[in-house]
Amino acid sequence: IVDQLYFYMAEGGNNPDINNFASNAVMQIINNPNIFLSLNPLLIEKQINDTNLDPCSKGILNQLKNLQQNDIAKIIAKLDNPESTYSLNIKNGNPTHPLHVAITNWVTNGNYIVPYNYNIIIRNNYVNQATKLGIASTLLHELVHAYFLSLIDDCYQQNNCALLQTFPELWDYYVANQMNGDLTDPISQHNQIALSYVNILADALEEFQPRLPEQYYKDLVWAGLSETTPYNNNNPLTQILTPEDKTRIEKINEAEKTNTPQYNIFGTMLQYYPQCIPCQ
Repeated sequence: IVDQLYFYMAEGGNNPDINNFASNAVMQIINNPNIFLSLNPLLIEKQINDTNLDPCSKGILNQLKNLQQNDIAKIIAKLDNPESTYSLNIKNGNPTHPLHVAITNWVTNGNYIVPYNYNIIIRNNYVNQATKLGIASTLLHELVHAYFLSLIDDCYQQNNCALLQTFPELWDYYVANQMNGDLTDPISQHNQIALSYVNILADALEEFQPRLPEQYYKDLVWAGLSETTPYNNNNPLTQILTPEDKTRIEKINEAEKTNTPQYNIFGTMLQYYPQCIPCQ
């Protein structure tokens, strides 16, 4: 691990953040060789490459990294595999699906995935019109996807499946499809986010921009999960969201996504206004 950190210092050139991180980590290992056993969670956070991300989204990402509770580093820090190296590239572009504002997947080489290397692509025109709160919600959502991919890599590449098994939607899909090389799909990942991360991501959004109703943050998280089983459960005895909840979620999401107030079908103004300023 020390050798890897010295490599980071060399690659960092004159970048003070990289050099300070690596040199401090080296001293931690030297002073605590039996305690500081895994640096990978910290290395993952430092390896997030935002070179090709627009300045506003880059600033939002840096804020998310510095959250004190339920921040991205804590989500990713659940990984504890000192033998692996993870690389995450976040950039602007155009996801292939016309309705998706962002997508996360493995880096590919021809028809093959590159293990431990992930891309998050944020749609160009989305960041030009969404509010900062909307972009923060999207980044958090996509970072969880990248985390899930890293768990799948650990399991498939190293047979280290302990963490993946704690997420039943991911694990069940993996077990059923791994023999044909299909390791995951968006539905299983979204179902898992709906089951495990709604409150965590809502708390992170609240810290990013405090003083809004708690439900507002949860609604923003749910907005990215509209095709999931928990979202669409219409059984009155077990449903999580009522039809009224879903209408509110859709309107709040659209307000933050487009930075415009929302109206009902009769043209009457609803009480759904953007609660944050846009990037532009």
